[in-house]
Amino acid sequence: MEYTDKYRLIVSPQKEMQWLKSDQDEIEYLVKDWNKLLESYKENLLDVVDIYNTPDLVRHLGNIFNKKTLATGVYDLFDNDPDFIDSLFKVVLSIDELFSSFDICNTKNSHLDIILPARELCGRSPLNIADNDPKFGIVTYKHCVPQTGLTLNNLTHNITCLKPSVKPRIIKNKLDIKENRKNSYHILFLPWPKEINNDSFKKSQSKNTTLNMDSYFDFFDYEPKYEIDEKEFISIISESIKRVGTIDLIVLPECALSETLFDKFKATLLECFKENAPSLLSGVYGKDNEYSKNIASLAFISDNKKI
Repeated sequence: MEYTDKYRLIVSPQKEMQWLKSDQDEIEYLVKDWNKLLESYKENLLDVVDIYNTPDLVRHLGNIFNKKTLATGVYDLFDNDPDFIDSLFKVVLSIDELFSSFDICNTKNSHLDIILPARELCGRSPLNIADNDPKFGIVTYKHCVPQTGLTLNNLTHNITCLKPSVKPRIIKNKLDIKENRKNSYHILFLPWPKEINNDSFKKSQSKNTTLNMDSYFDFFDYEPKYEIDEKEFISIISESIKRVGTIDLIVLPECALSETLFDKFKATLLECFKENAPSLLSGVYGKDNEYSKNIASLAFISDNKKI
């Protein structure tokens, strides 16, 4: 879920998945299945257990782990296999909910009290609740929920996965940095728009019926009356080039440009600078059918020398 960023589907539904109140209710039933399974382990002292007493859990695990999914790329699964997505979310969240009543200081009232000590007797780290190799990260107890932004860790309340490192994906800009500037990269930050009027924000008239939200929450549209002047944009770039010689990247903040103006600025840069056009990164606002959207857009010279 993290590798593909698809954890966002929980709060931002798309055609491949919509998270409903009924899905949350099903998680409660899956927690009961997990408890049945753990109770069975307890009674059989960790011997062979008949998992088919938990048909719903078996069905979801079967949707995740089968010959087809193991032979398919994760992006294709998220794009084309709604059963895989549904089951993956429900299994992960049901495991998290299973730990909601688990007290690390007092395990007497939980089926987990027989499982976790047994793991430790087998030499597993008490910090790592999962049996995965620590070099891939560890699953551990959670002490707080992130208060800002949307991350994978917002989805769980009781346990979380800590990675040992982050593997970046590098997209190389094909534009050659000239003048032997091996140790410098010139970024022009433009804090525009300089003013934002109150009437730029309006309550959204679109009603998103796919989200089951409390009435306390709602959506708004951002529709400013005035846009950044294209002539001022070019003037600032010219003055910056006079000062530092070359601009590699131009950055504007969240919702700085409309989709139309972003495309216009992109075309202007290509027209003025050709293959030496600086990259452009900006927050962009617009419409996705009837709903407003807020995205980050990046334009740069690629392999085919197009921006």
